[in-house]
Amino acid sequence: MTKSIWKFPIRILDEQTIVMPAGAKILFGAVQHGIPNVWAEVDIYAPQVERTIRIYGTGWQLPDAPGRYIGTFMMYDGYEVYHAYE
Repeated sequence: MTKSIWKFPIRILDEQTIVMPAGAKILFGAVQHGIPNVWAEVDIYAPQVERTIRIYGTGWQLPDAPGRYIGTFMMYDGYEVYHAYE
């Protein structure tokens, strides 16, 4: 197993699928240069799998079990704030 930390850009969509190595551990989510991203510790040789990310804006209704919190993204100089869950 060879580990590395990789960055995965995401979009501000209600739900999206991102592809990353199986078993990847999502560490953090933040905006870098105006683009929301998640960083994950990965095994670079693991097969690629799909992971589902859900985005909720501040004030939006959350489901009872939204999933594991990843991070908060302040967009457009903080005028819009979103929260990512897997």
